[in-house]
Amino acid sequence: MIFNLIYTRPKDRGTNLLINIQNYDINIIDIPCIEFQYNFQQLIDLKDITSFDYYIFPSITAIRATLEYFINNNINYSFLNNKSVAIGLSSYKELIFYKIQNPIYPEKGGASEDLLKLDIFNNIKNKKVILLRGDVSRKYINNYLIKKQALFTDLITYNIIKSNSLDHDILKLQSINNNNVNIILFTSISIIDSFIESYMQILDSKLINLLKNFIILVPSDRLEKYVKSKGFCQIYNSKNMTDSAIISKLHEIKKYFK
Repeated sequence: MIFNLIYTRPKDRGTNLLINIQNYDINIIDIPCIEFQYNFQQLIDLKDITSFDYYIFPSITAIRATLEYFINNNINYSFLNNKSVAIGLSSYKELIFYKIQNPIYPEKGGASEDLLKLDIFNNIKNKKVILLRGDVSRKYINNYLIKKQALFTDLITYNIIKSNSLDHDILKLQSINNNNVNIILFTSISIIDSFIESYMQILDSKLINLLKNFIILVPSDRLEKYVKSKGFCQIYNSKNMTDSAIISKLHEIKKYFK
Protein backbone atom coordinates (compact mmCIF):
# COMPACT_ATOMS: atom_id res chain seq x y z
CA MET A 1 0.00 0.00 0.00
CA ILE A 2 1.34 3.42 -1.01
CA PHE A 3 0.69 6.36 1.30
CA ASN A 4 0.78 9.82 -0.30
CA LEU A 5 0.85 13.01 1.76
CA ILE A 6 -0.11 16.18 -0.10
CA TYR A 7 1.94 18.78 1.74
CA THR A 8 0.36 22.23 1.38
CA ARG A 9 2.46 24.38 3.72
CA PRO A 10 4.66 27.25 2.41
CA LYS A 11 8.10 26.31 1.08
CA ASP A 12 9.99 27.61 4.11
CA ARG A 13 7.76 25.95 6.71
CA GLY A 14 8.08 22.57 8.38
CA THR A 15 11.31 21.34 6.80
CA ASN A 16 12.05 19.04 9.74
CA LEU A 17 8.50 17.71 9.60
CA LEU A 18 8.95 16.84 5.93
CA ILE A 19 12.17 14.95 6.61
CA ASN A 20 10.59 13.04 9.47
CA ILE A 21 7.55 12.09 7.41
CA GLN A 22 9.71 10.75 4.58
CA ASN A 23 11.55 8.57 7.10
CA TYR A 24 8.28 6.77 7.78
CA ASP A 25 7.80 5.57 4.19
CA ILE A 26 5.28 8.21 3.19
CA ASN A 27 5.49 9.73 -0.27
CA ILE A 28 5.43 13.54 -0.23
CA ILE A 29 3.57 15.47 -2.94
CA ASP A 30 4.60 19.08 -2.39
CA ILE A 31 1.90 21.62 -3.28
CA PRO A 32 2.65 24.86 -1.36
CA CYS A 33 -0.50 26.97 -1.39
CA ILE A 34 0.49 30.35 0.03
CA GLU A 35 3.35 32.83 0.20
CA PHE A 36 4.07 35.82 2.44
CA GLN A 37 4.78 39.48 1.66
CA TYR A 38 5.94 41.78 4.46
CA ASN A 39 3.74 44.84 4.96
CA PHE A 40 5.23 47.46 7.28
CA GLN A 41 2.75 50.32 6.82
CA GLN A 42 0.87 49.80 10.07
CA LEU A 43 4.13 49.42 11.97
CA ILE A 44 5.31 52.71 10.46
CA ASP A 45 2.07 54.45 11.46
CA LEU A 46 2.08 53.12 15.05
CA LYS A 47 3.70 55.68 17.35
CA ASP A 48 3.72 53.80 20.67
CA ILE A 49 5.18 50.42 19.74
CA THR A 50 7.25 50.26 22.95
CA SER A 51 4.32 50.82 25.32
CA PHE A 52 2.52 47.45 25.37
CA ASP A 53 2.34 44.94 28.19
CA TYR A 54 2.30 41.96 25.82
CA TYR A 55 3.25 41.41 22.17
CA ILE A 56 1.45 38.40 20.67
CA PHE A 57 3.04 36.69 17.66
CA PRO A 58 0.61 34.10 16.21
CA SER A 59 3.06 32.87 13.55
CA ILE A 60 6.74 32.62 12.67
CA THR A 61 6.18 35.01 9.76
CA ALA A 62 4.79 37.66 12.12
CA ILE A 63 8.01 37.40 14.14
CA ARG A 64 10.24 37.63 11.07
CA ALA A 65 8.34 40.56 9.59
CA THR A 66 8.29 42.56 12.83
CA LEU A 67 11.90 41.91 13.80
CA GLU A 68 13.23 42.55 10.30
CA TYR A 69 11.41 45.89 10.36
CA PHE A 70 13.08 46.81 13.65
CA ILE A 71 16.51 45.66 12.45
CA ASN A 72 16.25 47.46 9.09
CA ASN A 73 15.24 50.68 10.85
CA ASN A 74 17.83 50.44 13.64
CA ILE A 75 15.14 50.17 16.33
CA ASN A 76 16.31 48.67 19.60
CA TYR A 77 13.71 45.99 20.31
CA SER A 78 14.78 45.06 23.82
CA PHE A 79 11.31 46.22 24.94
CA LEU A 80 10.11 42.82 23.68
CA ASN A 81 12.05 41.01 26.42
CA ASN A 82 9.75 39.24 28.92
CA LYS A 83 6.69 40.50 27.03
CA SER A 84 6.68 38.48 23.78
CA VAL A 85 4.05 35.76 23.48
CA ALA A 86 4.61 32.99 20.92
CA ILE A 87 1.93 30.62 19.67
CA GLY A 88 4.07 27.48 20.02
CA LEU A 89 7.53 25.97 20.31
CA SER A 90 8.65 26.87 16.77
CA SER A 91 7.67 30.49 17.28
CA TYR A 92 9.40 30.47 20.67
CA LYS A 93 12.61 29.24 19.02
CA GLU A 94 12.29 31.97 16.39
CA LEU A 95 12.11 34.65 19.08
CA ILE A 96 15.16 33.13 20.76
CA PHE A 97 16.94 33.25 17.40
CA TYR A 98 16.37 37.03 17.41
CA LYS A 99 17.74 37.11 20.98
CA ILE A 100 14.42 38.00 22.60
CA GLN A 101 14.69 37.16 26.29
CA ASN A 102 12.14 34.97 28.09
CA PRO A 103 9.40 34.59 25.47
CA ILE A 104 6.13 33.19 26.80
CA TYR A 105 4.57 30.23 25.00
CA PRO A 106 2.28 27.22 25.56
CA GLU A 107 4.42 24.16 26.12
CA LYS A 108 1.64 21.94 24.82
CA GLY A 109 0.10 22.78 21.48
CA GLY A 110 0.58 25.45 18.86
CA ALA A 111 -2.90 26.76 18.03
CA SER A 112 -4.79 29.88 19.11
CA GLU A 113 -6.73 27.79 21.64
CA ASP A 114 -3.46 26.68 23.28
CA LEU A 115 -2.07 30.20 23.31
CA LEU A 116 -5.06 31.58 25.20
CA LYS A 117 -4.69 28.97 27.96
CA LEU A 118 -1.52 30.71 29.14
CA ASP A 119 -1.68 32.09 32.68
CA ILE A 120 -1.13 35.66 31.52
CA PHE A 121 -4.57 35.67 29.88
CA ASN A 122 -6.32 34.93 33.17
CA ASN A 123 -5.78 38.53 34.23
CA ILE A 124 -5.57 40.52 31.02
CA LYS A 125 -8.19 43.19 31.83
CA ASN A 126 -6.90 46.71 31.09
CA LYS A 127 -3.53 45.33 29.94
CA LYS A 128 -2.20 46.83 26.73
CA VAL A 129 -1.90 43.99 24.24
CA ILE A 130 -0.85 44.07 20.60
CA LEU A 131 -1.45 41.24 18.13
CA LEU A 132 1.09 41.30 15.28
CA ARG A 133 -0.33 39.13 12.50
CA GLY A 134 -0.91 38.53 8.82
CA ASP A 135 -3.84 39.99 6.90
CA VAL A 136 -6.07 36.98 7.60
CA SER A 137 -8.25 37.47 10.65
CA ARG A 138 -7.28 35.99 14.00
CA LYS A 139 -10.88 36.36 15.14
CA TYR A 140 -10.60 33.70 17.84
CA ILE A 141 -7.81 35.63 19.60
CA ASN A 142 -9.42 39.02 18.91
CA ASN A 143 -12.78 38.01 20.38
CA TYR A 144 -11.17 36.52 23.48
CA LEU A 145 -9.12 39.65 24.22
CA ILE A 146 -12.11 41.91 23.70
CA LYS A 147 -14.25 39.71 25.97
CA LYS A 148 -11.55 39.85 28.67
CA GLN A 149 -11.45 43.68 28.34
CA ALA A 150 -7.83 43.92 27.29
CA LEU A 151 -6.72 47.22 25.76
CA PHE A 152 -6.26 45.58 22.40
CA THR A 153 -4.43 46.68 19.22
CA ASP A 154 -4.64 44.55 16.08
CA LEU A 155 -1.76 45.17 13.66
CA ILE A 156 -0.94 43.62 10.27
CA THR A 157 2.73 42.94 9.51
CA TYR A 158 2.44 40.81 6.36
CA ASN A 159 0.07 39.78 3.60
CA ILE A 160 -0.81 36.20 2.72
CA ILE A 161 -1.03 35.58 -1.02
CA LYS A 162 -1.63 32.58 -3.22
CA SER A 163 1.58 30.80 -4.20
CA ASN A 164 2.73 31.63 -7.72
CA SER A 165 3.27 27.94 -8.39
CA LEU A 166 -0.04 26.67 -7.01
CA ASP A 167 -2.03 26.41 -10.24
CA HIS A 168 0.84 24.49 -11.82
CA ASP A 169 1.48 22.32 -8.77
CA ILE A 170 -2.18 21.39 -8.39
CA LEU A 171 -1.89 19.45 -11.64
CA LYS A 172 0.21 16.89 -9.74
CA LEU A 173 -3.09 15.58 -8.40
CA GLN A 174 -4.05 14.33 -11.85
CA SER A 175 -1.48 11.54 -11.62
CA ILE A 176 -2.45 10.30 -8.16
CA ASN A 177 -3.73 6.73 -8.06
CA ASN A 178 -7.02 6.73 -6.18
CA ASN A 179 -6.34 3.16 -5.02
CA ASN A 180 -3.54 4.50 -2.82
CA VAL A 181 -4.10 6.13 0.57
CA ASN A 182 -4.06 9.86 -0.17
CA ILE A 183 -3.78 12.33 2.71
CA ILE A 184 -3.89 16.14 2.57
CA LEU A 185 -2.28 18.12 5.40
CA PHE A 186 -4.05 21.44 6.04
CA THR A 187 -2.61 23.72 8.74
CA SER A 188 -4.48 27.00 8.20
CA ILE A 189 -7.69 28.41 6.77
CA SER A 190 -5.66 30.43 4.23
CA ILE A 191 -4.11 27.23 2.91
CA ILE A 192 -7.48 25.48 2.70
CA ASP A 193 -9.08 28.38 0.84
CA SER A 194 -6.20 28.71 -1.66
CA PHE A 195 -6.11 24.95 -2.30
CA ILE A 196 -9.86 24.73 -2.91
CA GLU A 197 -9.94 27.84 -5.11
CA SER A 198 -7.14 26.46 -7.28
CA TYR A 199 -8.47 22.93 -7.74
CA MET A 200 -11.98 24.20 -8.47
CA GLN A 201 -10.54 26.28 -11.33
CA ILE A 202 -7.94 23.85 -12.68
CA LEU A 203 -9.17 20.27 -12.22
CA ASP A 204 -12.07 18.48 -13.91
CA SER A 205 -15.25 17.70 -11.99
CA LYS A 206 -14.50 13.97 -11.68
CA LEU A 207 -11.20 14.59 -9.90
CA ILE A 208 -12.76 17.29 -7.74
CA ASN A 209 -15.32 14.76 -6.50
CA LEU A 210 -12.55 12.23 -5.80
CA LEU A 211 -10.65 14.80 -3.72
CA LYS A 212 -13.60 15.08 -1.36
CA ASN A 213 -12.87 11.48 -0.31
CA PHE A 214 -9.17 12.02 0.40
CA ILE A 215 -8.11 11.84 4.03
CA ILE A 216 -7.69 15.28 5.58
CA LEU A 217 -5.24 15.82 8.44
CA VAL A 218 -5.63 18.98 10.54
CA PRO A 219 -4.05 20.13 13.84
CA SER A 220 -7.07 21.67 15.61
CA ASP A 221 -10.81 21.41 16.24
CA ARG A 222 -11.31 24.76 14.54
CA LEU A 223 -9.76 23.54 11.28
CA GLU A 224 -11.62 20.24 11.53
CA LYS A 225 -14.90 22.14 11.64
CA TYR A 226 -13.81 24.32 8.71
CA VAL A 227 -12.84 21.47 6.37
CA LYS A 228 -16.10 19.71 7.20
CA SER A 229 -17.94 22.83 6.08
CA LYS A 230 -16.11 22.54 2.73
CA GLY A 231 -17.48 19.05 2.11
CA PHE A 232 -14.55 16.82 3.14
CA CYS A 233 -15.59 13.64 4.89
CA GLN A 234 -12.56 11.71 6.19
CA ILE A 235 -10.92 13.99 8.72
CA TYR A 236 -8.21 13.16 11.25
CA ASN A 237 -7.35 15.72 13.92
CA SER A 238 -3.91 15.63 15.59
CA LYS A 239 -5.21 18.16 18.18
CA ASN A 240 -1.76 19.74 18.11
CA MET A 241 0.50 21.50 15.60
CA THR A 242 3.72 19.89 16.82
CA ASP A 243 5.67 17.61 14.48
CA SER A 244 5.32 14.70 16.89
CA ALA A 245 1.52 15.05 17.06
CA ILE A 246 1.17 15.17 13.28
CA ILE A 247 3.48 12.18 12.78
CA SER A 248 1.64 10.24 15.48
CA LYS A 249 -1.64 10.81 13.67
CA LEU A 250 -0.05 9.71 10.37
CA HIS A 251 1.01 6.49 12.13
CA GLU A 252 -2.57 5.98 13.21
CA ILE A 253 -3.80 6.45 9.64
CA LYS A 254 -1.20 4.04 8.26
CA LYS A 255 -2.08 1.41 10.85
CA TYR A 256 -5.79 1.70 10.08
CA PHE A 257 -5.46 1.43 6.29
CA LYS A 258 -2.79 -1.30 6.10
